[in-house]
Amino acid sequence: MDHGMTAGHRLGRRLGVVGLVLVLAGCGGSGKSGPSAQQQVTTAWETFFSAASTVAQKVALLQDGTAFTAFITAQERNPSLSHVTSKVTAVTITGSSANVTYTVQLSAKASFGPLTGTAVEVGSTWLVSKATFCGLVQLEVSRAQVPIACSA
Repeated sequence: MDHGMTAGHRLGRRLGVVGLVLVLAGCGGSGKSGPSAQQQVTTAWETFFSAASTVAQKVALLQDGTAFTAFITAQERNPSLSHVTSKVTAVTITGSSANVTYTVQLSAKASFGPLTGTAVEVGSTWLVSKATFCGLVQLEVSRAQVPIACSA
């Protein structure tokens, strides 16, 4: 049943329908919110704040991370940080920023929280924000030891 349509018209119509389906499929969102993005933030956060993660992993999960490589490397040598873990309890995403509620476990008996911080989406990757990291660093070390990148 071609209703007077030529093969070219039928093909054009089919391609138009396929194009419409693809456009509508793309309208589902950019991945910036929802369970997938929340899971990405949680994974990035908990990996960054894990003593089991490598310096390279932490640098890759921190906004402007390469500016903090020397500091993170030095921190890895601190025995009091050798058992640190973090547990994210809530993530609220607004655009390319996420508010993160979390606790930090220093040992079986010592924990801090709930704390709040920020993750940022850079490209398509969620990272611990430089502001959150620098805020924590300033609580931990003397002013002279705070990385210069925290001032930038």
